[in-house]
Amino acid sequence: RGPISLQGEWSFYWRKFIPAVAFSASSAPLPDRFVGVPGAWHGLELEDGITQGHGYATYRLRVSLPPDSPPLALKVIDVGSALVLYANGTPVHSAGVAAESAEASRAAFRRGVVDIPRSEDGTLDIVLHVSNFHYRTGGAWEHIVLGFAPDIRDLNELTLAFGLLLSGSIGVIALYHLGLFSLRRQDRSPLYFGLFCLAVVLRILSTDERYLTQLLPTLSFSNLIRIEYGSFLLAAPAFAAFGKTIALGSFPDWMRRAIIYLGLVFTAGVFLSPPEAFSLWLPIFQLYLALGTGCGIYVFSRAVIEKRQHARAFLFGFLVLALAIFNDILVSIGV
Repeated sequence: RGPISLQGEWSFYWRKFIPAVAFSASSAPLPDRFVGVPGAWHGLELEDGITQGHGYATYRLRVSLPPDSPPLALKVIDVGSALVLYANGTPVHSAGVAAESAEASRAAFRRGVVDIPRSEDGTLDIVLHVSNFHYRTGGAWEHIVLGFAPDIRDLNELTLAFGLLLSGSIGVIALYHLGLFSLRRQDRSPLYFGLFCLAVVLRILSTDERYLTQLLPTLSFSNLIRIEYGSFLLAAPAFAAFGKTIALGSFPDWMRRAIIYLGLVFTAGVFLSPPEAFSLWLPIFQLYLALGTGCGIYVFSRAVIEKRQHARAFLFGFLVLALAIFNDILVSIGV
């Protein structure tokens, strides 16, 4: 079979970095509890209390392998916000510096394909040392995928190619509309739509496969998160301005101004504060985005009722966009 996602229940040790070699002994330490991966560790109930967003922990999973298994590999994307990954007791991947204090740790995202050392007893023991002192919560956020090494590399290249194709296509649309505006400046709708497309491109490059970290290897964790948040916060005002130019009287001025001004204020807050502060505002940002999307549905539905030109096509396109937005919000909260 092809690559599989290692989602499910992992052993979890809160505020402990258990040495990977300890799990090779006959008496491995008992976990504090089992937790679902992927998922954040915030709010987990333990005997000595409830976990907080900041802290450190060990995750462990034991995988039974088929006899004479060919070379295997792991595909790793996001673990928040610093990681050391061990396979059969050997460190094979790291991102940032996982440590027991904020002073000693350093946050970073580092995706990659990791080759797995061969196992003599037909098992694979995966241990994660994860710390987070730079974001609202930590944990193994994304799926870790296991498979035969060639299959994992093919999967990695395919997902990268899809992300680049998508961002490149939308980037071309952005440049085309910005070019139209440069030739005919009295019509601002291409400008606003071009800016909206650029924001979407930045959102794609800063999330999913985090390809922006490969384009800009020196990009810091803080600035990457600022781009991730700022891109969707700026997309809403740009689309609201664009919607005003095409929906005309169907878009109330107070609604348009609220979307634009709130988006700009939120964006300023993101770029003027550290991630551990503005990431706490994510539920507010998501509520703003959801309400703004609802306003867009209202505006284009009203344009259809008023029988404005091309209103049906705009409504259909915006409903597709709205589904993508709500899906993104649900994914970000773990649904």
